[in-house]
Amino acid sequence: MTTVPELLKKKLNVQKLGTSKEGGTQEICGDLKLSDIKSIAKEKFGDDSAPNVKMVIGTCRSCGVTVDGKNAKEFIQEIK
Repeated sequence: MTTVPELLKKKLNVQKLGTSKEGGTQEICGDLKLSDIKSIAKEKFGDDSAPNVKMVIGTCRSCGVTVDGKNAKEFIQEIK
């Protein structure tokens, strides 16, 4: 089964996702719309319910992907 990071790379059309840098900063490798996140959740988990969308956004945070131009952590706070 395809992993969420692999699905993120496919949506972003990149070979490599962002990595953590020294000092705790994150390299940003791309931006996805919420509709893209929902699409990934549906493909991976079978539906785009809020918990599944939040799981994908959490992976975005770890992989240096922003959501609608915002840091993934900030975006999750907005949808709670």
